[in-house]
Amino acid sequence: MTPQPATDHDDAAAAAPRTEPPPLSAGGRAFRLFPATLAGRLALTYVAVVIVVMAALGQYLSLTARDFYVSGLMTGLRNEAMLISTILSGSNGAGPTVEAFDAMAKELGAQLSSRITIIDRDGTVLGDSLTAPGELENHRDRPEIVAAMRNEIGVSTRWSNTLNDDFIYLADAGADSPWIVRVGVPTSDVDAAVAPIETVRGVGYRFVRQDDPTTSDGP
Repeated sequence: MTPQPATDHDDAAAAAPRTEPPPLSAGGRAFRLFPATLAGRLALTYVAVVIVVMAALGQYLSLTARDFYVSGLMTGLRNEAMLISTILSGSNGAGPTVEAFDAMAKELGAQLSSRITIIDRDGTVLGDSLTAPGELENHRDRPEIVAAMRNEIGVSTRWSNTLNDDFIYLADAGADSPWIVRVGVPTSDVDAAVAPIETVRGVGYRFVRQDDPTTSDGP
């Protein structure tokens, strides 16, 4: 076959610059991220619902688990305080010295894994499981001790300047006891106990944020 000579029309077509399709807008890119089929869109909706439910459930379980743990912890601290008060009442006639009180507090604190403080009715610290009683100031103005002096169960959560940590305290004077027994644990124990549930809640929350386009960072 004899080749045909090039025409002006062919030369113009070859010289014309190639044009690229216009870039998709932000809305167009977002639209292409969603499945095109109805089944795909339904599946994506179900996944989003499951993630939201998991996050809400994690939040609920986190709060419930903390309340449940603290409630059980308060019961345990009350039982420990009553036990120590009973032990102290058995030595009432012996007239224990400050050294004996302090040794008892340290021994019981090691066995119970709690901070044990034995306090006189005037607020003087007679023994403490974590520090020397002579280094502690008078405790008569501590909220839990004030309540115990009224023959109530004193409960307080506050910062300990002595140990540089937050503690949950429970104080009980017992029945006609001349001493007040205070039992405490650091709040970090509660945090550690509910940490696994907090982790699950955090993962669910991150998934929800990734799934929700309104929470994405701007350009």
